[in-house]
Amino acid sequence: MTIKNKIVRFLVPAATVLAFGTVFVTPASAALTFGATSVTTDAALTFTTVAATDTVIGAATTTGVTTIGGTAQTGTITIGSSSGTNTVAIGSGAGVTTVNIAGGTAANNVNIGIGDTGVKTIAIGTGAAANVVTIGSATGAAAVTLLSGSADVTITSTDDFIWNATDDITLNGGSTGSIINLGTSAFAHVINIGVNALGNTVNIATGGTVANTVNVGTGAIDATITLGNVTAATAVNVNTGTGGSTITTTGAGDFTVASGDDVAINGAGASAAITIGTTAVEHTITVGNVTSATAVNVNTGTGGMLVTTTGAGDFAVASGDDVTLNGVAASDYTVGAATTTGTVTIGGTAQTGAIAIGDTAASVVTEISIGGGNGNKTAINIGDGTGANGINIGTGGTGVKTIAIGNGAAANVVTLGSTNTTSTLALNAGVDDTTGGITITGAINGASPLSFEGATANGFETTLAVTDATADRTVTIPNKTGQVQMASAASVITAGATPTLTVGLSNLYTDTITTDNQDQTITFSAGGTAGDMLTIIFQTDSGGSGDEVITFETTLVNSVGTLTLANATAQRYTVTFISDGTVWNEVARTAIQS
Repeated sequence: MTIKNKIVRFLVPAATVLAFGTVFVTPASAALTFGATSVTTDAALTFTTVAATDTVIGAATTTGVTTIGGTAQTGTITIGSSSGTNTVAIGSGAGVTTVNIAGGTAANNVNIGIGDTGVKTIAIGTGAAANVVTIGSATGAAAVTLLSGSADVTITSTDDFIWNATDDITLNGGSTGSIINLGTSAFAHVINIGVNALGNTVNIATGGTVANTVNVGTGAIDATITLGNVTAATAVNVNTGTGGSTITTTGAGDFTVASGDDVAINGAGASAAITIGTTAVEHTITVGNVTSATAVNVNTGTGGMLVTTTGAGDFAVASGDDVTLNGVAASDYTVGAATTTGTVTIGGTAQTGAIAIGDTAASVVTEISIGGGNGNKTAINIGDGTGANGINIGTGGTGVKTIAIGNGAAANVVTLGSTNTTSTLALNAGVDDTTGGITITGAINGASPLSFEGATANGFETTLAVTDATADRTVTIPNKTGQVQMASAASVITAGATPTLTVGLSNLYTDTITTDNQDQTITFSAGGTAGDMLTIIFQTDSGGSGDEVITFETTLVNSVGTLTLANATAQRYTVTFISDGTVWNEVARTAIQS
């Protein structure tokens, strides 16, 4: 049937079926109006319009339903299959439209832009309105898959981007070398991971069997990296295997470890080494502080502890209180063992306290060795400064001391005292003459080795002089009480004078007459000490003329009378006196001697 330039109305009862073969409606404007009509064809039903005309189905429908395809549809419903450039608009009117695609209960496949050729641009909810775009559902085993080839997948929002899941959320790169970036755009970001109020576990590079590299804040910018917090029981654990852990700072930035409780640095291995400041740069390493009751404890087991400094740097231990070095009972202490030309000093230049070495109160054998090495040029100086020093050795009031100085088998040279004219040397051996004493073994060198001051410290001393021996001599002191009779150089009496003889032990005087008639009276300075001896040798003048009369005073002398020297040339008389402690008694007078 062909209808041209006509309006055809088919008026049929309800539920009537009209069957057509091929129907052509060709006028410029035509309308087909049906009631509740069903159109059934035995072949394809095609609506064709000219190029610039619109095809509208259900334009007047308001509350009705426009359905394309039946409930038993098994074929393909194609909208916009032209090879030209099409815009397929579904629900694009100004009204509130709900567009449902595959909203049935069957397992549907919805494909958008799946053609293998031609680049598709698929936009969903891109209008400027406040759209809510939902893809997928949270019911059952619903899944959403976003696939991208070599191009990127970009999700952009001017507000929050929220990704929630009741199970795992996984971000993976599809190939080796893939980079997963968070917050890499040119804005200041706050990136929060696991910041809710629940107990979160945040894992970074914890899986796999390949060596991972985890970088945090490694860019060349000023970064502040904070791990953990100071609230409640927060803990930060940094674990390494055999690869080690390195924390490096450069420039003026400090590396600070602060804790409200203990700070522990431990090695877990049997031979673990903990090193601080070992790189070859100039370090200042400070452990502890000087505030309040700060304490620094360094403990070692059997491995010991070594503090080494090189170069000109000093090693100083300073304390506002005591400095104590303690070991166990059998510990050895070594100070300056490696020193060769250096100086080992104990005590400072302003020292006013006491320096005690081996000051033990226990009843044990303590040996203090100073200069006990095998060197040949060891000089031990005690109190050799310019100050007025007091040097005490074995001065304790209790306990018997055995003090040995230079008593080895070597040819030692021991010097006590100095040659200064005002120096003194006191050797005390106690006051008990039954147990005390001084023992001198060997020779006392020197022509005048001993000088005695006496009871009064003045400029006069008695010097014991020894004549240089040509053979071994023995001088025996008798086993008796008394004074040692001394032989001294003869004192000269001036002939004709009235001398007073100064008496002592073993006094010898000579009186030589030089002219005639030089009579004289001789007196004594004191009665002497019992046992003292005084001898006077008289010699006549060489002329041999005149008699000289010698008179001895009678207050301190008991003599046999005057002595008259005969007229003889250069002859001698000898008179000897011995003191009884009160007066001098003449005990011998010789006749003239040639």
